[in-house]
Amino acid sequence: MKINMRKKFTCPKCNEQIAGRVLDTEPWYTGFKRYRRCEKCGCKFVTVEKVAYITRGYVSERKASTENNGAET
Repeated sequence: MKINMRKKFTCPKCNEQIAGRVLDTEPWYTGFKRYRRCEKCGCKFVTVEKVAYITRGYVSERKASTENNGAET
């Protein structure tokens, strides 16, 4: 299945606007180092992305079930 990705990078070699699919990812200090490839010329390049903040994406089931001390109302 082919997905049309938004073109958000400029290739450092051919200077074209590209999507730059991720080939590999590594943790890097306060963010991630991502290896990408240009769809036009095949050049591999690296982007470093810093994590701004991490949100809490879930509510603990234990906390949610003990709000009323486990009693049903």
